[in-house]
Amino acid sequence: EYENIIKLFPQEKKLYNTLGDLYQQVKDKKNAIKNYILYAKALEANGFTLQAIAVYKKITRIDNEDPEVYSKLADLYHQQGIIAESISMYMHLANLYQKQGLVKRAISIYERVVDLQPDNLKIIALLADQYLKEGMKTEAIEKYILFADILLKNDEWDKVKNIYNRILELDPENVRVKKGIGNLYFHVGDFENAEKHFLIATKYSAYVLNS
Repeated sequence: EYENIIKLFPQEKKLYNTLGDLYQQVKDKKNAIKNYILYAKALEANGFTLQAIAVYKKITRIDNEDPEVYSKLADLYHQQGIIAESISMYMHLANLYQKQGLVKRAISIYERVVDLQPDNLKIIALLADQYLKEGMKTEAIEKYILFADILLKNDEWDKVKNIYNRILELDPENVRVKKGIGNLYFHVGDFENAEKHFLIATKYSAYVLNS
């Protein structure tokens, strides 16, 4: 009956929500979600973003494994400036992609999260590790260096040294990291080792320029 009413009065978008509720009562999840999505899209199209978010959240309580719904939620939260919730939705989305074996898609979501929260060490490390698993060594090193730079700002010197050593395992000729290790030794007053690493960095730098 409600479906016929919607056909007669297509402008009455609230009927989609009512129909969704009715389908949900009879345990017809597929049609419930279908109508909730139609209602959410109508709300969003008319500028009622927060109400659309509430409807999409309702959908996640029915099915928490639909990537499209979590992608939409993440984007809408981002539009509203609710970054913590946006990140939460993106992370759930990335986990769904991981479960489905869609690693590249998961990586693209982690990249988006790092863009939203550039100082989130946990996500930066996770992204670096994912890059490495996918054979993207250059990208992994870039993220490990970013990780180390943030640690340096927090004066976490021992952790920085561990990250630098990890990078050198991947790229033994990394000049920036060799200089960084020199700076670490200089910071703790070990000038002999500092000079040694600065000289090594200089030699590698000259070699790169001449090669």
